Amino acid sequence: MKLELDDVKAYLERALKARNRERVAKKFIKWMFTNILTSENIVEAFQRRLDLTEVLRGSCYLDSPVIQPLAKMVMRLYWREIEDVVCNVGKIYELLLRLAPEHANLLSSNEGIEYLNEQCQKLYDYLYSYAWE
Repeated sequence: MKLELDDVKAYLERALKARNRERVAKKFIKWMFTNILTSENIVEAFQRRLDLTEVLRGSCYLDSPVIQPLAKMVMRLYWREIEDVVCNVGKIYELLLRLAPEHANLLSSNEGIEYLNEQCQKLYDYLYSYAWE
């Protein structure tokens, strides 16, 4: 699923003006998860071992000249909060489980845990590189 460019831009602009960074970071992560990952495509992602950084990059227009400067500013401003989530596979697991409780067996399987750990590492590496280089 792909978000609308204007929606991503508006959300990033609101994030720059926000006072409660932790709340905004949590809301943004939840917003991204619920708009990009659906119950149906979670299964596809796990089964096909999709690279979620590519899904995020395409869905949030991170390469767009309109989005890139805003996204980098927001990521730098919220880096501690982003790191707190991306480096905590348990938090990602909980978000996915709330989004798709019917897939608890898939998410809890050895393959699911391995995939989730792999994707969290890739996501961290990608976001760090994107924000700071």
